[in-house]
Amino acid sequence: MKSLKTGKSFRFAVAMMAAGSLAMAGVAQADEVVPGEAVIVGEEVVVVEEGCADCPVGNNGFITIAGGVDLYDKYFFRGLTQQTAGLQAQPWAELSIQLVDNGDGPFQNVAFFVGTWASLNSKDLMYGNLPASETPMPLYELDLYVGVSASLGAGFSASVSYVNYLYPNNDLATIQEVDLGFSFDDSEHLGAFALSPYVLFAFEVAGGGSGINADKNGSYLEIGAEPGYTFNEDGSTPVTVSAPIALGMAIGEDYYYGGDTLGFASLGLSASAPLSFVPAGYGDWSVWGGVTGVWQAATIRTGGTDWKPNFGGGISMEY
Repeated sequence: MKSLKTGKSFRFAVAMMAAGSLAMAGVAQADEVVPGEAVIVGEEVVVVEEGCADCPVGNNGFITIAGGVDLYDKYFFRGLTQQTAGLQAQPWAELSIQLVDNGDGPFQNVAFFVGTWASLNSKDLMYGNLPASETPMPLYELDLYVGVSASLGAGFSASVSYVNYLYPNNDLATIQEVDLGFSFDDSEHLGAFALSPYVLFAFEVAGGGSGINADKNGSYLEIGAEPGYTFNEDGSTPVTVSAPIALGMAIGEDYYYGGDTLGFASLGLSASAPLSFVPAGYGDWSVWGGVTGVWQAATIRTGGTDWKPNFGGGISMEY
């Protein structure tokens, strides 16, 4: 589910806003600030630049909005094949509010977020490429989520969220889930070659279960990372190439068909770049494109080879 990835970028934005507010607080301690002059703040010397009335202004507040749309030729959810025919358009949007902004220590950056994510099929298909049985026909899935994220210190951050999975164009049961995620920003240690590892725990609380365990709610564990490298980092058009990897498995025997523990593994290659020509006052825009190979356990495999390619691309903004 794409919405779960947006939390990572949001936590990065929270950290950046916190750093910016701390810098402004330090300058405000001076008795008089004159553009172009050096001001002593503590033991540091800060040069205050000349103002620019025509310069673009970004979002300097504590409310962040983000959104975008991704396109895929297939839709897999945690290794399970949802649709392989038609074009999958997956728009998403998120609003986040920073509640605490006191530095980089444990629980010094806390934010509330709410968002939505959808998957639409160009051929009006539902699960398993079957024709949609309800209207609106193209809308296969609609997710609504709400949660809280926080820094844990030393580069670690965490989030807890409630997710409601709706399936408007068919009669699949609505699934409710509580997710707990942890991530680690290792860029301070590995620099441009950071791995950005994460762990996700998902606990179905209603409507879950599958196969022989259809009457039970399941639990899920995902471990992943997204190593990458940014080319032309200091230039006007930096390009980041990354290789996201993930391993998904059931906790217990109530998540994947047949009670298997191992569900899927995936390995991708993608490139992303900012749209530098968009003025900062309209937010930070970027585009991406790539391919992911998805390996499915035997009990959830839907024919074909063990590895299935999934091509995709998209555009997003954050303000």
